[in-house]
Amino acid sequence: MLPEGLLSKLPAVSSSASWLKSAWDVLHRLPGGRQLYSRFLATAIPHAASVDVLVVELGPGHCKVELKDERRVRNHLGSVHAIALAHVAELAANAALAYSLEDDMRFIPTEINIRYLKKAHGTITAECNCSPSFGRERQEVVLTVNLSDPEGNRVAEATQKVLIGPMPAS
Repeated sequence: MLPEGLLSKLPAVSSSASWLKSAWDVLHRLPGGRQLYSRFLATAIPHAASVDVLVVELGPGHCKVELKDERRVRNHLGSVHAIALAHVAELAANAALAYSLEDDMRFIPTEINIRYLKKAHGTITAECNCSPSFGRERQEVVLTVNLSDPEGNRVAEATQKVLIGPMPAS
């Protein structure tokens, strides 16, 4: 159940990037707000629901998310599955980028590559840092996401190419 009046604090928005920013700006300050935001994100972006993540930090050019090491994300070797790591990397990259874009801009991932460096155990942290400003022209950008275990050891590194540009006039 949402706290009374919470939805009225969220401004009407015209794009998913606007919604992503507005919802975070309101919710992350509230008790349990990061969990609630993470659930909203999973609802808005269906593939995000395939892994249960917690958005820990989000701002211009930055996103940090955590993936719990649960049975449903493990492989037959007992470590976090490679595709679960790829999902959380894509989510971190997309959120960092979406928060950074102007409301009338859009993006689409065109390529993702991931290098697995060691078996992933425990809560995995995926962190993306990128430029907080991209200009208004159509362009391709490359985002990097580092994934680490609870001890701070890097378990994977992902790069994602994304095409960004202005939304077509309506």
